[in-house]
Parts: sequence; C-alpha cells; structure tokens
Amino acid sequence: MLRNLLKLIKSPSVWILFVVIFVLGTLWGFIESFLFWYLLDLKAPKMLLGLTLTTGAVVSLPFLVTSGWFVKRCGNENLMILALVFYFIRCYGYSLIESPFWCFPFEAMEVFTYHLMWVAAAIYSAELAPEGLRATMIGAVGSLHYGSKCHFYFSNVCPNINFAHFFSVGRASGSMIGGSMMALIGARLAFRYLGIGAAVTAVFYSIYYYGYFRKTKPASTSVTEVVEKTAAKKSTQQNGASVDCKVTLTNGTPETVKVEAAQVMQIYSVEENAKALSNIKLETIER
Repeated sequence: MLRNLLKLIKSPSVWILFVVIFVLGTLWGFIESFLFWYLLDLKAPKMLLGLTLTTGAVVSLPFLVTSGWFVKRCGNENLMILALVFYFIRCYGYSLIESPFWCFPFEAMEVFTYHLMWVAAAIYSAELAPEGLRATMIGAVGSLHYGSKCHFYFSNVCPNINFAHFFSVGRASGSMIGGSMMALIGARLAFRYLGIGAAVTAVFYSIYYYGYFRKTKPASTSVTEVVEKTAAKKSTQQNGASVDCKVTLTNGTPETVKVEAAQVMQIYSVEENAKALSNIKLETIER
C-alpha cells in the first residue's frame, strides 16, 4: 500500500489531473455562487433562476444515460478538455449578455461542464490509481471539485471533526477567487477573465495530453491477457486440458490463443472479463 501511495504521489499525470480538476472545481464553484447574483443584477425574475437549474438537469438526462458511449468514443481526457472549452464559452458568454434570458443556452452547456465531465473524471481517476488506492484517488478528485458534498458526507460519518477545512477546495476556491475578482473589477469582467482562464487551461492540458501523455500512456489490459485468464478457468474446469479461445476485436480482426491452465496463476471469470473489456467479444472453442 505504501509503495503504491508513493507511486501515486510521484506520478506527474496525477498532479496534472489534480490541477485540471481544481480549475474545473473553481469555475463550477464560481458559477454556483455568483450566477444568480449576476442575473439579478440584470433584472432577472425569480422564476428564471429556478428555470436555469431545470434547464441544465433536463438537457443532461439523455447524455447521462448514454455517457458510456461518449466516454468510449471521445475518451476521458478529451471530455475534460471539452469541459474546459465549454466553461470558456459559458463564462465568456455570460459576460456579454444584456438580457438574463440569454442564460439558457449557456446553462444547457452544463451537460459538458458538469455531468459528462464528472463521469470522465471518475473513470480516469480509477485508471490512474495504483492497486488499492482507487477509492482514495476518486475521493481526492471529488474533494478538489465538489468540496461541499464531500464535507456533507464525511460530516455525517464523523460529526466531531470539521472536514470543511479539508474537503471544500473546489467551491471554496471559486467563491474566494471569484468574489475577490467581482469586488475588484466587477461581475462582467470576472466572468470574462475566468472564462479566458478556462481556455488557457484547456490549451495547456491539450498540449500535455497530445504532446506527451498520449504517446507514453500505458496500454490497458491486453486482449491476449484477458483471453489467457478466461482460457485458464476453462482449462481448470476440464482437468487441465488446453483450450482454444477466439477473440474478436471491434475492428473485426480475429485472434486465437491456446493456453494451458498451469500457465496462468490468477483466474478470472468470463463475466468479469467482459465487464472489464466491453470492447471485445470472447468465444471459447471447445475441443
């Protein structure tokens, strides 16, 4: 466990992810804290404030149902880059509107800045985490972004400890930085400059991902490894006899692997492998 923890701390990809999630959490906290004030300054009716939340929730429902498709097609990193891009559009757009009713198109973009982003961030965190630290990694990422929700959960678990000091990073930073900017330069410019900050972060993260991390990113569990583990269980069930397993990739390329049970120490079931790698189809060939 300690070795995995040190590996997690030393990983530059983890720290880059923390920075990106912190920026996303800051932007989310700023909008959550000050958007209503800004709309009220634009003479928004009270009913409009409630409709902004409804718009983001309703538009996001079909995307959440199909979130697995988006993650598979776009990739976790691209969805987080897309979230930063849409934060730029949202914040910069808010700084330009004169009528509060123009907020609805920008509220609909919450599907990318909030819902799909968090699905991608949770999956990506689990992928980066070493064995035994997956829950720790996801919790740290959640704390950096959501803050107050983590505070609520841990306060119920341990009511004698004030976890707000440790878990309110995302929303607290957005409230502090955004509030200071609004006091110094006004709400309109605060939204605009934070939007530009989101765009700058998106550019730097894109350069890091496409210029470095994508080229050195370790491959996920190989098809052959999954087939070997699946064949191992079949071999065990057949008293040690070898079994041919055919795997079909999504591009239609077939591959056949013959494995002896004694060659594989750890045995996974077919169902577990199918869940781990849903992009392949396994077919055992009985002899």
